[in-house]
Amino acid sequence: MNASPQSTGTRVRLTGCAKTFAGHVQALKPTDIEVSPGEILGLLGPSGCGKTTMLRIMAGLEDPDRGGRVLFDDDDVTPKPIERRNVGMVFQSYALFPNMNVRANVGYGLKVAGLSRAEIDRRVDEVLALCQLADFASRSIDALSGGQRQRVALARAVAPRPRVLLLDEPLSALDAALREQLRDELALLLRQLSITAVFVTHDQAEAMAIADRVAVMRGGEILQIDRPETLYRKPASGFVATFVGGANRLAGPVSNGALKLRGGELALPPGEGAVAYVRPENFRITDPGAPGALRGRVTGRIFVGMHYRLTVAGIADEPVTVVTADAAPPPIGAEIGLAAAAESILLLGENA
Repeated sequence: MNASPQSTGTRVRLTGCAKTFAGHVQALKPTDIEVSPGEILGLLGPSGCGKTTMLRIMAGLEDPDRGGRVLFDDDDVTPKPIERRNVGMVFQSYALFPNMNVRANVGYGLKVAGLSRAEIDRRVDEVLALCQLADFASRSIDALSGGQRQRVALARAVAPRPRVLLLDEPLSALDAALREQLRDELALLLRQLSITAVFVTHDQAEAMAIADRVAVMRGGEILQIDRPETLYRKPASGFVATFVGGANRLAGPVSNGALKLRGGELALPPGEGAVAYVRPENFRITDPGAPGALRGRVTGRIFVGMHYRLTVAGIADEPVTVVTADAAPPPIGAEIGLAAAAESILLLGENA
């Protein structure tokens, strides 16, 4: 996918943006957020957290509550409808015209904008090459795979050179293998475009792979916004720790720097925090009688390709998850010990 960037990007700012629907349901609490020019921002969270509402406010498909403002650079676009904001939209459902071939779909917005035939042809050729669709230009939409249709939807969105590209769960309709392939292609393509992009997803692996920064949302508010590496290594709350990368929550009384659990004592790192979180890959399987080991019993074992995922009961009130790359991990029913280096343990507040 070789092409020069089409845009230097637009700064997007939301100030005091909230959204309350009928019945006093507040889908989005007052929010301030800024997306830098050319940045790729992921909005990540469970269903109902407000991420799609925020995207629709950026697009002009929803009006914020009184006092909220949306700015593209220094242009206050709050009162402008979507057709006057010059945004590109990519939806989960593709929203392509089945009566048009690939080339006609990609060029549709350019035709509506009144561009010359020569300019339309030039831009369409450019984005078809960029999206690896040049060989499919004359093909009907019904003859395309799901991945090819998603590429067409993306090509159509970027052909008019929008100020901002907005994507709502763009890969969720694809099967797992194709979704992973398209995820990597999308990350590369967005960076080649140098366009400001905001995308909604509930898939933390997708957000981590594509975004420059990720905003983790719950209950209509942003809990943390950071680079993917920071979210993973330094989560600000227990919800972020468990939602991004997965983490086992371990709670109990602390005495002499150790957390007392059903399966034994876990030595904690220096610091404050009522609850310890340990990522599955940071547990080390050891002998149940080893000094400092937490004792438990394997109740589940799943092979997932490059590693095994074990469920271990008896460590804490709830079973814990362990990821191991051992070629022959302990079988179901085995008594094992678990250890975790103190520096790998996250200490977070009780209500975090």
